[in-house]
Amino acid sequence: MSLARRVGRLVQHLGDGGLAQAAEIACSRGIIPNWLFYLHRVDVFRLLRFNTNATRRSLSGYALGTADAGEIGQLIDLTGAEGRRNGTEALFQRYFDDGGRCVVARCGAHIVAYNWCLHQRYVITDDGYRRRKLELCFEPNVVFFGNGLIHPEHRLRGIFPQLVAYALSSYGEGTHFYTSIDRMNKGSQLAHRRLGFEVVATLRCNRVLGSPYFWTHRTSNQGGQLAGWGTPSMDLGKLEGQRKQPALSG
Repeated sequence: MSLARRVGRLVQHLGDGGLAQAAEIACSRGIIPNWLFYLHRVDVFRLLRFNTNATRRSLSGYALGTADAGEIGQLIDLTGAEGRRNGTEALFQRYFDDGGRCVVARCGAHIVAYNWCLHQRYVITDDGYRRRKLELCFEPNVVFFGNGLIHPEHRLRGIFPQLVAYALSSYGEGTHFYTSIDRMNKGSQLAHRRLGFEVVATLRCNRVLGSPYFWTHRTSNQGGQLAGWGTPSMDLGKLEGQRKQPALSG
């Protein structure tokens, strides 16, 4: 793409989402060198009230359930992460070791979609857990949805709402459900909002003039605050503040 077209698209993004979105896109595409400036934003969502209308569409031809550690190979095959297979295998094994559940949809004998239900901790990253990562820690009554995927051939068939509903039914009353979504992933953000998720905080990974990567966080009632440098750890409850009890019915 020519420089003129790139600049033109950045101007369009500037009009659509302001300076931050234009800068974030420029960083992700290498238009702005990462050593000079870097910005990546992630929204943390909490489920306030599950929209049961989203699950009225019947899920024909699929079976919902959970995967076990013996099926990690199938999960990796679904991600297409062959080039970083060892790292992904270790990550998924850690999820199981920490008590995580992997809710899946099967078509015949094949896993075609999954969504992790994670306990205790979740690491947010956009560079494969190398230099840009922030660990969220949370209480036993919190479940964090992360690293979900639906095979492209099976998308837009109503699988995602059913996966979430199945996961909710697996936990008791008083459980709080969260997830995190890149600010630029508009499709996933919209899908979660339709189910009843709302943004409770925004995390930003930043870098300026060759500094170490640092994280800041912002909530609806607080301005931006420093989360830490390098690979910091944050308590999810402290990040969000006062929680509301979830209502898991329409």
